[in-house]
Amino acid sequence: FWSLTPYYFVAVPFVFADKGVVLKKEKPLRIAKRVYEQVRVTFKPGTGDAPDDFYVVLIDRKTGRVGGVRYIVTYRGFFSKGKHSPEKLMIYDGAQVASGITFPKSFRTFTWNGKRPVKLVTNSLLRNVAFRPKTPVNYFKVPTGAEVLKGLR
Repeated sequence: FWSLTPYYFVAVPFVFADKGVVLKKEKPLRIAKRVYEQVRVTFKPGTGDAPDDFYVVLIDRKTGRVGGVRYIVTYRGFFSKGKHSPEKLMIYDGAQVASGITFPKSFRTFTWNGKRPVKLVTNSLLRNVAFRPKTPVNYFKVPTGAEVLKGLR
């Protein structure tokens, strides 16, 4: 779960184009000197592995790009029904372009007190980004001897 999570965040906002996604605009948010439009993302019951998750996508007013995401994790492999992680804030820093698609250069994740970032938790670097549409399908097959975790396939 945690090993795949960073890839999910790299794909925001595209991962929120699926059926069952509910979008709602919220009030703008100022963090440091940046102002972000906020869009809350929730899911209809039965959508995905963690339909009780929510995300708040931060769209930088100046650039029009995703500048960060607030989120909770409710994945049942880690939390009992009705429980979730504390809300966190991930800020996207910098920009890099791969095949015309803009990605952040790095992410900083903070604890969130409901109004502002509090403490830096992780700092992640995104590198070697490439778009490879001709990647062979067998590249994604489960390797011999690997264990598929229940609920992930």
